[in-house]
Amino acid sequence: MTGAAAWLLATAGGSGVPGPNAAAAALLAVPGFVGEVPLVPGASLLGGSLVGYLVYRVVSGSGDGAGGDSAPLTGVRSSSTRQAAGRAGATGSGSRAGRLLLLGVLVALHAAVLVGLVLAVDSGRSRFFGMTVIGLASALLLDFLLFAPYDRVATAVFERTRPVWVVYQDPRFATGTLALAASALLVVGRGVVFFLMVALLFGSLVLRAVLADDESVATPGTLALLGGGAGLLLAAQALTVPYYVRTLDTVYHATLAERITSAGSLAAVAGTRYADLPLFHTLSSVLAQMTGMDARTLMGVLFVVLFPVVVVAGFALVRNLTGSRRLGVLAGALAAFSPEFVAWGTQAHVQSLSFVFLAVFGLLFTKWRTDHRFTAAAAVVTLAWILTHHLSVFMAVVLLGVWAVWLLWAAVGRSDIGPVRRPLYQYVVLTISVAVYWVVSGVVWVPINWVTEFSPAASSGAPTTQFLIEFYSGPLELFGAAAPFLFTQLHYVPFLALAGYGLWTVLRSGGEVPSRVYPMVLLGFFAAILVFVPNPAWLVARGIGALNRWGIMALLFVVPVAALGLERLTADSSRGGAVPIVALLVVTMAVLSVGAGFTDPSIADEAGYDKGARKHLSTGDIDAAAHVLQYSDDGPVGSSHVMSGYMAHAVWADLAPERPSRFTTLSVREGQLLTEPGLTLIEEQSLRTDGVKMTLQPPESEVYDGSVSVLAPVSLDAEALALDRRSVVYDNSDTVVTFQTDDADGG
Repeated sequence: MTGAAAWLLATAGGSGVPGPNAAAAALLAVPGFVGEVPLVPGASLLGGSLVGYLVYRVVSGSGDGAGGDSAPLTGVRSSSTRQAAGRAGATGSGSRAGRLLLLGVLVALHAAVLVGLVLAVDSGRSRFFGMTVIGLASALLLDFLLFAPYDRVATAVFERTRPVWVVYQDPRFATGTLALAASALLVVGRGVVFFLMVALLFGSLVLRAVLADDESVATPGTLALLGGGAGLLLAAQALTVPYYVRTLDTVYHATLAERITSAGSLAAVAGTRYADLPLFHTLSSVLAQMTGMDARTLMGVLFVVLFPVVVVAGFALVRNLTGSRRLGVLAGALAAFSPEFVAWGTQAHVQSLSFVFLAVFGLLFTKWRTDHRFTAAAAVVTLAWILTHHLSVFMAVVLLGVWAVWLLWAAVGRSDIGPVRRPLYQYVVLTISVAVYWVVSGVVWVPINWVTEFSPAASSGAPTTQFLIEFYSGPLELFGAAAPFLFTQLHYVPFLALAGYGLWTVLRSGGEVPSRVYPMVLLGFFAAILVFVPNPAWLVARGIGALNRWGIMALLFVVPVAALGLERLTADSSRGGAVPIVALLVVTMAVLSVGAGFTDPSIADEAGYDKGARKHLSTGDIDAAAHVLQYSDDGPVGSSHVMSGYMAHAVWADLAPERPSRFTTLSVREGQLLTEPGLTLIEEQSLRTDGVKMTLQPPESEVYDGSVSVLAPVSLDAEALALDRRSVVYDNSDTVVTFQTDDADGG
């Protein structure tokens, strides 16, 4: 027995199993769980493998192409993409017609943004207006990077502050900054100071990457610092509060794991959509029993460990695509502080695990060697993936399909197809396996029923009035209403500008970028950016496509082009001039990105705007809920939206047949809290300071009549929350529970 296994067996505690026996019980339960998993996934994988083999043999023909380690029809491997193009290269050094074409595209982009801005103001919708403002700001920043004569000024700044930059790019500075960020988290908590410390860490790593030689840029220490910074970000959000709950999906998935633990069987998830997708919940249940953690905490720890692995996998994936270790490090850094990365890395959700599988699968996909070990590893990932989530694996099939189609097209009619056989086979196995498993298990009906019956766009689906839509008549009023949204989405500005710069340098006639950068990276970017950044195309699939969930799956497809923009910006500037510009861009983007991914507080909160309801439960909230569950019997209980869901799921976790409907969401009318007969749990402290989600009757919008209610963040002052202390049956100074015997309104 290894030391780690002995430690787990000695220290783990479990539900109903005393200390040293808990881990053993969890391990003994694994064969039982596995035995309950149907043979359909394995059969699907086998069928996918056979069909995939036939397909790729038809494509490749009977001849054997060149195998080995060569690159797949995309050019020779280059040790570096840096070229001494100079500032003149920014606008192109090729033919006059080529330069005019690029300038025409840039003018058309500005015209489209300006037209969009006019239409957004006319619509009166704050989010439409906010995204067009972000588009305009991105275009203006791209103009500055392309045409502004900043190089001389930046070089002068660099020369005057050279010792600062020498220290800033030193690995020891990055190591100290990581420790300082952790200290800031412990001392002052989450907030602007912590955001800035983490941003300085990533800025230091990026600056070193763009200036160092390509062969020495990706040291184990650099990758460890990237992973450490990513892990610290996730831990700071998910593990510094008692129960982090961004949406009720978190409560649902944690509860499924707890039900499996309570039942000791996968029968606990029968009747749910995850009866045929049990991997995440089974894994969480077993690990929770082995470690003695509750399911929610275990899921938080799991992704704090796994998501930094994605950063390293992302580095290797981009290195394989482009032949540049520098671009790999830059892409890994941009992914590590992305708001999508932070948001999904702190949720207890099956799609978070699916993203990990995407990164590993993508890494194996870009291994241009006919090594059967990669094929076997991809088969294992595929089997686990199709047992995890339905929607996100479909997203991955679509996005990876862009790369596969390119490889297929490039391989047709050529003899040197050895390097692409295995990736194509790997992709076909994934696609066929997913399709077969969906059909045989019935999972295919989940998306079909969503589109046709349950989505907001369906005639019988959830009404769109569940969302509070407000219109503003004047530009100033509209800008003020859009301010919180702008603060949350400003990170798109430097990202899009850098991506635009990367595209410009690739497409300009005189750009000297290795040909490997062109095909797969650019095609993947153009496909993924449509689902990564909110844009007018979203209106077509609104209410059907679950577009807010595509961002994390598209992340690894869009960061390489932004990384190319950073790399080329450095090459197009003098060495001294590039240093302050790159550092300023990256630190600014990191602060905005981390602040957008964080809640409690977000960057909007720190700027004085309320982003929304509080995203965690306090110890007082959890204790009050436990009191209610212990003494409420079957009577009605009113509370906030999240708390009512938390208590209903807590009952369901103990193997109740369904989540009780007696837990209801409280309502607020004209600034007054409305209560019903029975128990009422009031998150008093949070209502006064942070805000919680409740039902507004009616919403403060002319769009709705008095019969409509919507869920919205609510904050109440002390006067509105003045409680009749005679009705209080529980009070822990944070959360109170009251009891009413009549139906009188009031707190």
